[in-house]
Amino acid sequence: MRTLAKRPQDSTGELSRTPIFDTSRSSPTSPAPGARRGGAFEHPSLPNLSRRSVVTGMVAAAAATLPQAAQAAVTTPVLGAGGDGTGPDARLVELGRRYRHLASLEASANETYERCCAAVPEQKRPDVLRHRMEDHVCGLHLPLIVPPGCSRGLSCDPNRNAFYTAEEISRLRFAPPPSDPDSIADQQARVREIELAWRTWLDQCWAEDEAAGVHAAEEAVVSVVKAQREVVKEIAATPATTLVGLQVRAEILAEILDYEPAEEVTAEEQMTRALLRDLLAMVA
Repeated sequence: MRTLAKRPQDSTGELSRTPIFDTSRSSPTSPAPGARRGGAFEHPSLPNLSRRSVVTGMVAAAAATLPQAAQAAVTTPVLGAGGDGTGPDARLVELGRRYRHLASLEASANETYERCCAAVPEQKRPDVLRHRMEDHVCGLHLPLIVPPGCSRGLSCDPNRNAFYTAEEISRLRFAPPPSDPDSIADQQARVREIELAWRTWLDQCWAEDEAAGVHAAEEAVVSVVKAQREVVKEIAATPATTLVGLQVRAEILAEILDYEPAEEVTAEEQMTRALLRDLLAMVA
């Protein structure tokens, strides 16, 4: 099961839109830009069905089913044991068909989402959101997060400085007060200036997303993937009693594993893939 596509990058090098499953997206002013859009498909309204948990459940279910299917194979022919819709594993066969239908809908929904994202014009960030020398060096003590290994410095020309990130803006109100009491009012004014510009920019981004159909396309992807994962849960919970049923479960598990990036495949998943190749070759 795929994840939603990433948004195009803006001129700052950061992803320019709200994280697609931020729980605060019902409000246009939710914190967002600069956060990674895509990645692991998680949503607070969905059950805990990450690909890793689905794979784990499917592997365990397949392992428990294998002895039953092997015993059934002695008296049950490989073909026709549920494939005609009337056999003992007819339910698994139907679930396999439903999974593939939903997979095709998911691909179409992802394409629609990508087109909508591509149609959104980039909203230029106001320069007031850039770091300034006086924000840090002259005693305002505003947050400046420098990642390890980054050589980014501050310029006297604000236009050469980076924009405040979402994390930095979330920390503005927790900035320690300046050591000079006369600078406290300046710090508070600068914090209000940044937060107002940030909220205004977020509202503009939200409106552009809405106009381009991004939100509706996003909801369509969530709906399809949720339905697909419910089918996967039922496939994992339905024991196979014939080789046809076992084949359905193995094929679905193989498709799920195919979405795993090569660099993230564990030794256990490599062995699972090898066993699946052997199993599918035998029942083909």
